[in-house]
Amino acid sequence: MLMRFLGEVLLPADNILPTSLYLAERLIQSRPPDSCAYHACPKDDYTWDHLPRRDWAAHKEDSCPECGSHRFITETIAGIPCLFPAKEFWYFGVAHVIRSFSADPDWAERRKQPKDTSPGSLYGGKMSQAINTATSGRLVHPDSSGYGVGFDFTQIFNFKTHSSGVMFMRNLDQPEHIKGKLENSKPVLLLPDPKEPKTFKAYFQRVCVDLRKYGPQGPGLEVTEAILDKDGTVQKLTFMHTAFLLSVSADSPARQKMAMWPPVAAYLACGWCLFEGFKREDDGTTHFGGDAEAAEQIFLELGLCKVGDAKLQLSDNMQHQRAKLVEDAKASAQKSGCMGYSEFPRILSYVSYSDVWELPIYHAGKQVCMG
Repeated sequence: MLMRFLGEVLLPADNILPTSLYLAERLIQSRPPDSCAYHACPKDDYTWDHLPRRDWAAHKEDSCPECGSHRFITETIAGIPCLFPAKEFWYFGVAHVIRSFSADPDWAERRKQPKDTSPGSLYGGKMSQAINTATSGRLVHPDSSGYGVGFDFTQIFNFKTHSSGVMFMRNLDQPEHIKGKLENSKPVLLLPDPKEPKTFKAYFQRVCVDLRKYGPQGPGLEVTEAILDKDGTVQKLTFMHTAFLLSVSADSPARQKMAMWPPVAAYLACGWCLFEGFKREDDGTTHFGGDAEAAEQIFLELGLCKVGDAKLQLSDNMQHQRAKLVEDAKASAQKSGCMGYSEFPRILSYVSYSDVWELPIYHAGKQVCMG
């Protein structure tokens, strides 16, 4: 009705505005909002696959397999009982993001350039070289690409507290001056709830499962890239694309939750080593020494150590071992410096537990200067 009203009443008589939202969506090939809406357990323990609204009534008794919470709630409106999801989030899909990128001929032209494998480059680094070797050279193949994901919470209103979480994807084959621009970043997950979830695992699991399917552990993703010829015409090239996750970026609080490491104020807050902090008596905050002089490691009884001490470093195997011990309730999160398995290295077998997280520049500087 709104589209017809706009076309017949407000716009000139010869306008070509579609007469319905359905026709508009078909014309611009956009996805209806409901197709991206997913349901989550109110306690954030589980997420369900997309369910069309017409099928809600048949699933009104669905409950979370982890905690038993109901998928739907019933509210009475004008005397009529109506079903609503107890909690909702939006997942746009890894495939949709990559295919949206591929429709841009400029983006596609930059993506297919030979990958730089020189020392110090992304593809010349230790983690990338290990992945490339393990996958028989698939990482640097022209039909493959490295991707990064990032996550943060934002306050979208200036008159009330309402935290919305956004996960975005970006392609890492683009030139450095393009990587961080909006044209190379697209949202893949949106958590609109006014409060931060108590756990992110169920939400991130959905992203990781897709990345596994479209990566070296799965068949890949059929994409059609737009290729701009010299005469200006656009050709289409269809091929099987392999997506590799090579980086995860977030600020410190969000990274700790994504990696399943303790909060930044914990004694064992550093996810890369076991160097412990100490609580100041004056304000009760946790601080970390060990840069200029060795600090006593009381919590784990490791004696005097400095930042970067070899006996405190955590290898990739050690990261997996302590995560499994905590998951199996054979070790405490407090003494292991780990809250359990992160979905990224758990689902994506090629991902390095230690190397996939982007290191904050201040932390990197301290490691280099004081380690």
